[in-house]
Amino acid sequence: MYNGLERLHAVDGFIASQPWMYDHFYGGASVPEEPEQRARVLALANILADAVDYGLMTTELTPVQGFDGWRDFALVMFRTCPALVQTVSEHPAWYPGLSSLWRADSMTAD
Repeated sequence: MYNGLERLHAVDGFIASQPWMYDHFYGGASVPEEPEQRARVLALANILADAVDYGLMTTELTPVQGFDGWRDFALVMFRTCPALVQTVSEHPAWYPGLSSLWRADSMTAD
């Protein structure tokens, strides 16, 4: 669990050092068109997908009663981070926890 939190903190630390990225992860902004910004956002989305998927997997393997933080965070990110959604949609097998949660959740199902 701790390793997953470290990974999230690393992502947030990078966003803090590049404030223009904040809205792409927490504000619903689309993936930038400008090639360098696009590459940065999508690379960080890959790192975030790994971190969240790891957190979901860890929680499933070692459940702590009443701790739904990873699941809740993943659902919020579905609504606020188009780059993460794009990353997971393009490679669902790489992120099985995220892709299955998003498919199963009634808030995100089509």
